[in-house]
Amino acid sequence: MNKYILVLFFSLIALQCKSQKLNPENMNTIVTPEFKRFDYKKIEDLKEKYNSNINLSSVRKDSTADFKFTKEYKDYQLLEYDKNGNLHQKTILKEDNSVEIYQKLTPFLDYYERYFSDGNIAVKGITSWLGFGIGKQYIFTKDGKIRNKKDFDEGFKFTFNDLLNYCNENEIDLASECEFPHRVVKTQDNSNKKYWIIEYCNSRLGRIDSFKIDGETGKVILKHSENFPRKGVIDKTNE
Repeated sequence: MNKYILVLFFSLIALQCKSQKLNPENMNTIVTPEFKRFDYKKIEDLKEKYNSNINLSSVRKDSTADFKFTKEYKDYQLLEYDKNGNLHQKTILKEDNSVEIYQKLTPFLDYYERYFSDGNIAVKGITSWLGFGIGKQYIFTKDGKIRNKKDFDEGFKFTFNDLLNYCNENEIDLASECEFPHRVVKTQDNSNKKYWIIEYCNSRLGRIDSFKIDGETGKVILKHSENFPRKGVIDKTNE
């Protein structure tokens, strides 16, 4: 990870939805087309220590976690925390020696890297646990050449920051806990018209509220609500 990502993380992390935004001008600094390799040394050292300590972790004097290193089935997982005890980065070492890294940018967005089993970079991009990507994504061949570049923001003049503003104005709290997971996806119709789809688990009213929003203008095309349990929602695939 480069120093720009670390600076961005500490400047953007926030607890309230109003401040959970990413400056588009910073995205080209975060996701770059340069080739890189994963350094296995830290993980291998932890694996060696883990064999004699099933609950390998480090806790600061103020009782906040520094890191936790565990084994989930056949995969090793390293969780690293900031000084406030918030999860900052998750590194997963797979059984085949491939690696996935998720570094927190905002509560909704992660910088994501995946490495081949030989340590060469495979994928770089910004993703969300809600179900979508933003900015540029680079996919590499095993010998380090760019195989594909995708711009997730193409055709979306109504950005994720705009979508967050809409959510704030309409009491849609995507960070809240609920019986069903919240979901936000990007989709398009047969004419390549872009849309945002929101599936919001409204625990207060006991229903799933779904919204289809024009990706260019931000106009709400369709609203739909269905009481729990969910029987189906509006389209999530190409129309």
